[in-house]
This record gives sequence, C-alpha cells and structure tokens, in this order.
Amino acid sequence: MLSAQDTVQYFAQNQFFELVKANHPIAQQAGLLDRMAIENLKVAKAGFDPKIKSDWERKQFNDKQYFNIWKSGVNLPTWYGLEVNAGYDVASGEFLNPENYLPKQGVGYLGISANVLQGLIIDERRANMKLANIKIDVNNVQEQLIINELLYQSGQAYWDWAFASNQLVTYREALGLAGQRYQIIKQNYQIGEVAGIDTLKALLQVQTREIEYNEAENDLQNAITNLSNFLWQNGKPSSLQLNTAAPNLKRLSPNIPNTNFNENHPELLKVEYKLSALQVDERLKKEKLKPKLKVKYNLLGQEFDILQNGQNDGVVVAQNYKAGVQFEMNPILRSERANLELNRIKMEQTNFEITNKRLTLQNKLNAYLNDWNNNQQQLNLTRNMVNNYQLLLRGEMEKFKVGESDLFIVNTRETQLIEAEIKLLKLLAKQQKIVLSLIWINGDLR
Repeated sequence: MLSAQDTVQYFAQNQFFELVKANHPIAQQAGLLDRMAIENLKVAKAGFDPKIKSDWERKQFNDKQYFNIWKSGVNLPTWYGLEVNAGYDVASGEFLNPENYLPKQGVGYLGISANVLQGLIIDERRANMKLANIKIDVNNVQEQLIINELLYQSGQAYWDWAFASNQLVTYREALGLAGQRYQIIKQNYQIGEVAGIDTLKALLQVQTREIEYNEAENDLQNAITNLSNFLWQNGKPSSLQLNTAAPNLKRLSPNIPNTNFNENHPELLKVEYKLSALQVDERLKKEKLKPKLKVKYNLLGQEFDILQNGQNDGVVVAQNYKAGVQFEMNPILRSERANLELNRIKMEQTNFEITNKRLTLQNKLNAYLNDWNNNQQQLNLTRNMVNNYQLLLRGEMEKFKVGESDLFIVNTRETQLIEAEIKLLKLLAKQQKIVLSLIWINGDLR
C-alpha cells in the first residue's frame, strides 16, 4: 500500500478512498458495468445492420437442366421502420416455374417495404435501441451505488481504526503516567516518606493500565485487520504499513455536509429508469394492438438498368415493378391487451416504489441529522467533563503531594478522566461516521 519509510505517514480518509476505488475488486467489478452497457448497445444497433443474402438452387436430371436459379440482394433497415432492398436475380432452365421466368440477362431490383400500421411509430428494433440507452444510464447509477456502498463500508472501518489508534495512544499515556508515579512512590517509600501500602496501590494501578493497554492494542489489531479488507494492490490483498498513522480525532473539526435531500439520488434514478423502460414497453405493446399492414414496392430492370427501365428518355417509368400488400389482424387481441395491462400494473408498482424510496431516504437523512445534533450536544458535555476531570485530578494531585489526599482517590480521579477521554474519542469517531452517513444516504460518496 504505502512504501515503508522511517518516518510516520499520516493516512487521510480521502487518500484511503482513492486506494479503495482504484484497487478494490468490487470497485473493479463496478467498472465493468459501463463496458457491459456499451456491448448491449452494440447488440441493439445490430438490428439495423445491413444483411446480404444469396440463394442458389439448381436441378439437373437425365441430362436436362430443369432450372438454375440464383437470387442475391441486400436489405437495409432504417430507424423509421422502412427497409431498403436491392438485388439481382437470374433464372434459366427448361422447367422453370412461370413466376420465376426472367430475361436471359437477369433482373435487378431496388425497392422499399414499410409497415404503415403496426410498427410505424415503434417496433422491436427501435424499442431495443431505446432500452439499451436506458441500460447505459442504469449501469451508470448502479456503478455509483456500488462505489457509494463500498466507500461507506470502508469509511466505517477507517474511523473504527482511527478510534482504536487514538484509544491506544490514550492508554499508552496513562500507562506511562502510572509507571512514573509508581517509580516516584517507590523511591519515596525507600526514604520513608510514604507507607508501603502506597507502593502496592501504585503497582496495582500500573497493572490495571497494562491490562487496559493490552486490550486497546488488541482492539487496534482487529481494527487494522478489518481495514485491510479494503486495501488491495495489483489485484492482491494488501495491508496497513506499520509506519502509517491515523488522524488525531481531537484535532479534526468536521462540518455538517449538505443536508438537502438529493432528488437525483442514484437509488431514485435507478427506479425512474426502470419506469422509463416500462414506458418504452408500453409504447411497443400499444403498437401491437394495431393490425399489421406492410406495403412493398420494387423497381425492376434488365441487368442493372433499373432507373432507365429500357427507355431512352431517361425518365423513371413504373412499367416494370413488383408490388404487394400484406395484411394481418387478430380480432380478439387477448394476449396483447393482457400484456399491456400487465405492463401498466408494473408501472403503477414502480411509481409506488419511487414514492416509498423517496420517503425512506428522506427519513433516513432526517435520522442522521438527529444523530448529528445529539452527538454535538454530547460532545460539548463530554469536553466539559474532560476539562473538569483534569482540574479535579490536578487538584487531587496537589493535595496528595502535601499529604492531604490518598493515592486511591488520585487513581480514582485519573480513571474517571481516562474514561471521559475515551468517551470523547468515541463521540469524535461517531461524529465522523455521521458525516460519512449523511453523504452516503444522499448517494454522494464517490
């Protein structure tokens, strides 16, 4: 992760987040969503790709050529439901079906076909294109949601680590003070200034602080292990370097982030895109209520002389052509009507989902705001408590020096101060987590 150096390096949250986004497998997985959406769009665009076709059929029997037919052409779909067709047909033989009879040189054709009822406004190809573009938007917000959740979980681990690190510093300082006091009392006992029982009390306090320090050290190791779940490098798990320092919680003064509800929250956008996809489906299903009416028209010409049609005046004359009309209708439309109604039910469900999602997110935001306000009050009270315990301990120490207090009382005051300082650290870490939660609930961690 960080290169090993002799000096301690401060590991900021934004630096940690950048490492997570750049290297964590879940972040890498989220990055694939864009590529998937692009490939889906290519699949949808393929519906408009030109198609080249060729069909050759020959029959030879008893030294007779019954027929030799070769048909080739190209079909080009367009966005507006029209299809452009062009090709060239050749046919010969003694037993040709009359409809396959063509001039010896063959016949070229150029024409169009169009759906004038069902498929005029929208068809499967255009619907798939619209859905593929919506899928790109869906994957974008899905990627944002994945990163938002990943950074939230990793941020929780980061501030747990920061608290455990600050807690260990507090207990280390307390252990150092207890050790110094023990050495002073031990020396005073040796010269007869204090009773032997005070030496035992001081030793017990050192042992108590050692137990607390060992527990805090274990808490820090567990926090580092949890934090390492989010540290990766070159596709392999990484770990926190020994020379990496957590922030000093007492020196941080975070401001409350923007608390306005995010109307473009990725969770909301995801459901709204779902509704957009259903609206495309509804248009397509409505279209299927119409009868099918397809018209075709092809200009024909000997060899490739399509526009001349064998005329010398160069005017396009519709003498040689092939045209047709294809009609189909389902008079009951039971399946089509049911599919349309099912789609409308899904749209109604999705609208309810949007309403519920917006309310849920707004209420969670309000809850975190309540947590922020309560935590600020707790912080102010606890800071005052720490200051008061410091004054109380300082006064008790002065009284102890002149023989007006007992070491037990001094130890009690010191324990109360340490407990207040640990509580303050917990509230400071919680403050950072609330800030993280406020950004996370609006979907803005990225």
